[in-house]
Amino acid sequence: ANAYVNRNQAEVRDDVSWIHGRHQITFGGLYERAQLNEDFATLSTGNYSFDGSFTGLGLADFLLGRVSGFSQGSPQIWDARDNMLGLYEQDNFHASKRLTLMAGVRWSPYFVPYDIYGRSSYFNEQDFAAGLHSNKFQNAPPGVFFPGDTIPGQGAFPRAGSHSRLWDFAPRIGVAWDPTGSGLWSVRTSYGVFYGDPEMAYFE
Repeated sequence: ANAYVNRNQAEVRDDVSWIHGRHQITFGGLYERAQLNEDFATLSTGNYSFDGSFTGLGLADFLLGRVSGFSQGSPQIWDARDNMLGLYEQDNFHASKRLTLMAGVRWSPYFVPYDIYGRSSYFNEQDFAAGLHSNKFQNAPPGVFFPGDTIPGQGAFPRAGSHSRLWDFAPRIGVAWDPTGSGLWSVRTSYGVFYGDPEMAYFE
């Protein structure tokens, strides 16, 4: 078994803080471009199991060539590209020496990672039940679509096999209060919505 994995990423980000009167305004953003090229031949060599089903001992089954199970798959190849973008703005307003109010919003669109050679597919259970077929691969099972297909009632097949989410806005608010004015302790509370991009690949 062998594997080839090449991952790299480039990132540009900037943050600005501006103090004006009782306001501390911060804003900024980032853009990240990542690629993941991987070629795993692990499953293509096959996997044999000897569990002692014939002699009671796995090693004895192995020496006799009595296989209890065999599995094999095709190589796993993926040349993925991923784009990540985020912009934010926040205002920390010092209402008094004892009270600070904070509010902001972050724009976190999600762009689905895609394979540069278009190796992806899409399955929809409702399309399967309706018997809808791919117009690119006529012999494909119903409900399964590929790049280049037009999905009935849904438009063109998305390049990544799934649709991106462009309008993910994440608001957040917070309060910091010094109840005694001594500066020795404070009461804080906050609320926010956050989005996280999944990894392009998981290794277990």
